[in-house]
Amino acid sequence: MLEAAAGTTRFAAIPWKEAGEAATKPQGYWPVFSEPAEQVTRTRIWLASRDTDEFILPIGANKTWGRFELAFFTIGGCCMTGAAFGAMNGLRLGLKETQNMASSKPGNVQILNMVTRQGALWANTLGSLALLYSAFGVIVEKTRGAEDDLNTVAAGTMTGMLYKCTVSEMALDSPFCVLLSGS
Repeated sequence: MLEAAAGTTRFAAIPWKEAGEAATKPQGYWPVFSEPAEQVTRTRIWLASRDTDEFILPIGANKTWGRFELAFFTIGGCCMTGAAFGAMNGLRLGLKETQNMASSKPGNVQILNMVTRQGALWANTLGSLALLYSAFGVIVEKTRGAEDDLNTVAAGTMTGMLYKCTVSEMALDSPFCVLLSGS
């Protein structure tokens, strides 16, 4: 057996034929790991590094996802992230409000209420922003017919402008908000 590094026994490399594998395996050495988790990780890395097609694609389909396919991942990820941050914020607020309470049961109920309310509020807010951003991104990409960074900048700008014009009453008179709201 060949040692991978001087003085370490973490893994050793052995030839394929010594490992009892079929002669169709690639030439060279295959690492043998002492820990199963490390073997699985290294095997996945080796499999991922091969340059082969894993899926059969329809004629004319792209290997990469477009903005529309990524929109679902973006919206879901933002909702889950918002729920997690909202739950942490609700826990912080609930603990702050209930620290001087004499009984623990009403305090626990109040903490749970704060966690669920804040989690839902943050998830709704971030999910709505992600929906607007994704929708504007798809619209800009389809309108321009190009996939570049300008679409991202335009989608972010339009999302920010629409989000801000719904927050402030003075901004509702702006031409952009009137155009987007259709009124």
